[in-house]
Amino acid sequence: MLIRVEHIFGFMEMSMNGMYLYQTTHKRIKAAIGMMNLVYNMFRKIQITGL
Repeated sequence: MLIRVEHIFGFMEMSMNGMYLYQTTHKRIKAAIGMMNLVYNMFRKIQITGL
């Protein structure tokens, strides 16, 4: 049996043009990481539910 396991950082590196953060303040970096995580979660939900 084969099971596909996806690593979250691999997804971010390959599909979101890497994880380069060019923001200057800690607040903006936290917001950017939060947005990246939100996009990843939305993508996974769509992938799992098959919309």
